[in-house]
This record gives sequence, structure tokens and C-alpha cells, in this order.
Amino acid sequence: MSLLAVAAALGLVSLPDGWVTWRVAAQDPTTNWCCVTWSAGGLVEKACELDNKHLSVRSNDERFQPTGEMQLYARILDGAPQKLRILSPQCPIAPVADLKDLGRIETSMSVDWLGKQLTRNDSLTSDAIIAISAHEASTAAPMLIDVITNRSLPQDTRKEALRWLILSKSDEAFRFMDRLFAKQ
Repeated sequence: MSLLAVAAALGLVSLPDGWVTWRVAAQDPTTNWCCVTWSAGGLVEKACELDNKHLSVRSNDERFQPTGEMQLYARILDGAPQKLRILSPQCPIAPVADLKDLGRIETSMSVDWLGKQLTRNDSLTSDAIIAISAHEASTAAPMLIDVITNRSLPQDTRKEALRWLILSKSDEAFRFMDRLFAKQ
């Protein structure tokens, strides 16, 4: 089932314009991604403003207990994603008009949808690869390996997927890297 199928099950004909969010299992269950800013020489937690061009995110926010999940946010315009954000489910966000919450979905549905965004060759491609890599390793690693070995994708996209696969905690990722380096 795709994100569109989840949206349809919720009574939406397509992904609506605006922000859409969903939860999935995270690769590292101990990570908490929340927004911070610098103030008076130190980090200060703040609500994330999803529409900001850049978010300053800390991965070890101690205000919250890790849940083993991550919350993805996609800004949709004319049916296509324009921005992606990854945060912890309990991380506060600044108010967003008409936020559509798809709830908890299967990790494979999220990774499949993100994988379909990789042909765009723009800044969203990099965000999609990062988002894929943050998913549960058993689902993320095969997608990253598919990206790396897909010669029809731009070289920069493939290199970015390799960079994130190296950080994976997946046995499949290790086996792929082992085979790759054994050929040298």
C-alpha cells in the first residue's frame, strides 16, 4: 500500500496541498530529532517551523524519551512534495494550517514513496535519501542499495545513497559493502 493508498483510506483523493505527516519505525530507536537555536552562547530548544528553509536539529534531545519512531513531514504542492522534514514524534512544531496526519504507516510504504522522489535531481532528492536512511535498517538498506546500483540515476544521487548506507546498522548493508570492497 502506498502513501496515496493510505491517504485514500483516510478519505483523501490524493495527497492534499499543504503539510502531510506520518510516523514510521526509525533505524536508531534512541535518536530524538528536535529543533534548536543558538541563544546566549548555548543551544535552546524551540518548536520546529517546518516552512523554514533550514532547520537546526539536534539528534539527542534529552527532553523526551525515545520512542523508536520518527515523524516525517512532506510539504505537498500540486500533488508533488516540495520539502521533507524528519523529526521525533514528540518534538513540538510551530502551528501549521491544515496538517494532515496519516498516522503510523508501514515502513516499506514510506520508503517506497520516498524512493519515487529520487528521479527529481533537486534538493528534495538529498532530503529523500536522508529520510530513507533514517528508516528501520531492514527496509532502508535494500532501497539505498537499489539507488547505488541504479546506473540510470545521477551519480550524485548514487554517491549520497552510498554515504548514508555506510552509516547503516544493517547486516545487508555490511554484506553489500563487503562485496563491493572485495572486488578491488
